[in-house]
Formats: sequence, structure tokens, C-alpha cells
Amino acid sequence: MDWSDFTLYISTTILATFFGASAAFYLERQTKKQENKQVSLASANRSLFILSRQFGILNQFRNQVINPVRDDPGAWINMPAVLPKTHDDLRYDIGSLQFLFESEEPNLLTELLMEEDRFFEAMKTINERSKKHYNELQPKVAALGIKEGTYCTTVELEKALGSDLIGSMKTLTKALTEHVDEGINGLKAIHEKLIWTFRKLFPNERILKVKFPEKSA
Repeated sequence: MDWSDFTLYISTTILATFFGASAAFYLERQTKKQENKQVSLASANRSLFILSRQFGILNQFRNQVINPVRDDPGAWINMPAVLPKTHDDLRYDIGSLQFLFESEEPNLLTELLMEEDRFFEAMKTINERSKKHYNELQPKVAALGIKEGTYCTTVELEKALGSDLIGSMKTLTKALTEHVDEGINGLKAIHEKLIWTFRKLFPNERILKVKFPEKSA
């Protein structure tokens, strides 16, 4: 037997085994990479869906509750109370959005969380004002026999309801309006950044785009 042929046979077998293993490893790595990409893409679209829900809630509240009395000096009493809601299901899954740290906007996740905080601060203020409206303002108004449509001067109201309650209602109404307006503007701004970043990270993939109304109703 020619030992040179045997050596060549062994070498060829080893090379074939090595390249076969390398190809399998590369294929497995590419498959895993594609799977991770799809998971991140799903997380990206889920975050945009949550953003759209947050915007819809704030925008509907602004259109139906704030805007009808926005320029009314008596908005503190005329703005209706609403049933309390927490919307805890509208929080972002931070762990699934870690890939944003590797994007061209590494601070984007932090900015998104700031908008999340702004949304929940708006909801907290809405609930706090509604609670005070239901539990303190309405019983006092009812006890005084003040009916809807009754005209009262500021002096008369302060004397009847108390300056502390009126001051608290005015402060909450002003804070509520500012939180909602700022929340809507902030969500619009962060949406544009997210869309731009997601399209860079996931070219040729379908990205959910939120359609904002051109102006409030």
C-alpha cells in the first residue's frame, strides 16, 4: 500500500469533516440570527401598537373632555369627570427592545420610557381630578342645590365651595390639560424616531405605522 495515498485519504477526510461542520455551524448561526431578527421585528411592531393605543386614549380624551371647555374659565368645574382607568397593559416590554441600544439611536429606548412615564402621569392626573370631582365637588354642588346651567359668580362659588377645593380643582384641571397635550406631542415625536430606526434595522420588512389625525376634532 502506498503510504502517500493513505495520508492523502486521511487528510481529505479530515478536511471534508471540518468544512462540513463549519457549514453546519454557519447555517445554524444564520438561522439563529434570522430567528432573533424576527423576534426583534415583532417586538418593534408591538411597541408601535402600544404607542398607537396610548395616543388614541389621550387624543380621544382631549377631543371629548378637554377641548369642549378648553377656553372656558369654569373648566375646573365644567370639565366632566371620567371613570378611572389604569391601562397597565400599555407598558413596553423593555427586555425585548434591548436591540435598540445597538441602533444608530442608542438613547431611543430611554426616550420611549420617558414618553411612557408621561402617558401614565397623564392618566394619574385624570384619575386624581375625576376622584376629587366625584367625591368632593359634586356632593358639595348637590348639597347647595346648584343645578346644571345655573350661573354663579366666582365670588359666590368660592364662598359656597371653599377656596381650597376650587384652587385644587383649578390646579388639577390645568395639570391634566398640559399632561395630555404634552403626551400627544411627545408620542408623535417618538413615533417618527422609532419608524426611522426600525426601517434602518429591518429593511424590506413590514413596519407598523401609526396614522395620526391631522388635527383634533
